[in-house]
Amino acid sequence: MNKIILNTLVNQSNHEKSFSDKHKKDHGIFFTTDLKVIDSIIDIIEFNDDIFDKKILDPSVGNGIFLLRLIEKMYMYYPNKDKIAKFIDKSLYFIDIDPKMIEITKENICNLYRHFFNEEYKGYFNYFIYDFTEKVKNDFNLFSQ
Repeated sequence: MNKIILNTLVNQSNHEKSFSDKHKKDHGIFFTTDLKVIDSIIDIIEFNDDIFDKKILDPSVGNGIFLLRLIEKMYMYYPNKDKIAKFIDKSLYFIDIDPKMIEITKENICNLYRHFFNEEYKGYFNYFIYDFTEKVKNDFNLFSQ
């Protein structure tokens, strides 16, 4: 396993442990740190030339482990810096409630790209900072009146 991905898993696990169970429950915080779960999701993706026309969304990105693992798999099929940069720039979208998680994910993607190609990623990131639970809470209040 790639050292960057391993470090991200450890950091994500430690970050999750910093929250109390009540805080995690109240805010819907759950980090996926099991690579078997991540890989089982990635295994349903067809890695052919059509993938560059797809959009892939991580709706609660955390430290970006799912995206890192996905980029790593893309690299196995397309070990080309322009193709990987295009994939990151045009196909990957990620959301999190915590701006810090967005920044960590961007940094982790840059580190992985640097690891693969020995140069900086200079492309674009498609990310949003958004709390889905606020919309749900507001909608629920409409129905409960």
